[in-house]
Amino acid sequence: MIGLSGCGTPSPETPTTCYCTPQSPNVNIYRVLPDSLAGAIFEMAFPTIPTPIPPAIPAPIQFNDQQILGARYAAFQYLLDETKRWSDTETIMLSDQNKTRITLTFISPKLLQAVFLSDVLRDRFITSDFQTHLQNMLNCCRSVMNYYSC
Repeated sequence: MIGLSGCGTPSPETPTTCYCTPQSPNVNIYRVLPDSLAGAIFEMAFPTIPTPIPPAIPAPIQFNDQQILGARYAAFQYLLDETKRWSDTETIMLSDQNKTRITLTFISPKLLQAVFLSDVLRDRFITSDFQTHLQNMLNCCRSVMNYYSC
């Protein structure tokens, strides 16, 4: 992973965008709030239900498989969209008969959230408090990036 920050204006000496380091050591692209679309898709699978008065014997939690399948499809579409948005592919000719394709994908905060959401819906290891878990994942990424940018 490489982190660059674009700043400044082009000049005759530097006709393209110039790059510089952030002015603040605390600048980190993963310092974001969870994406509302990820939360909305999670809510499709596991809607928040007001907590009724608990019965004497708690009933097992029932999930609607159709809702979960619909949310998984929406999460997959979200993942595809973000992957396409943050990826670029180039074909390089190695010789007259050989060529290779290289794809470079920037691991954006939204792409990370799409991956996390897809994993959650596939494995069902989280069924409530999704926004907190999503924020914790982003905080972890922010900590890793802070460590490697030192």
